[in-house]
Amino acid sequence: MYNKLLLITGLFALCLACSPPPEENGKERIVVFDEEDLPPPKGLKGIKYNFPFLLDPRRILCVGDYLVVSEKSNGDLLHILDIKSEKYIRNTGKNGFGPGEATLAWTLESGSGLGSFWTYDLGQKIVAMYKINDTSKLAQKQLRLGEIFYYVLEMTWASDTSIHCINGRW
Repeated sequence: MYNKLLLITGLFALCLACSPPPEENGKERIVVFDEEDLPPPKGLKGIKYNFPFLLDPRRILCVGDYLVVSEKSNGDLLHILDIKSEKYIRNTGKNGFGPGEATLAWTLESGSGLGSFWTYDLGQKIVAMYKINDTSKLAQKQLRLGEIFYYVLEMTWASDTSIHCINGRW
């Protein structure tokens, strides 16, 4: 009996300890700060590289030792840069409506394999996989999405078999 009373008293004390004080119950804490509270700005230093092939860059993705840059273009949609040597490697992602082609590399996602990445073509509703070391300008794999994906604006891989989507339809 003493043990049960001790257990109930302990649980009651624990419940009281976990609840907020009565004066804070139901109130939001508002934090106000102004420009003086911000730290001083830090200057960034860097070297500007001139890659004449990159005219209208859109998105960037780091895949191992490489950067993949997408652009809106009538030519190739993807460019691969080597981070260590700071050199332009090649372009890929042939623009078109044929097999392995895309019209817009809207998003870039890392692939599950080494040196692979995925793009989402917003116009054609296609998810395409490319490999960094592949010399072909065509996608290795393409998944054409059905009508249910008509309003999808953004997507990302949740696992090897699942995709998370942001629907643009309100």
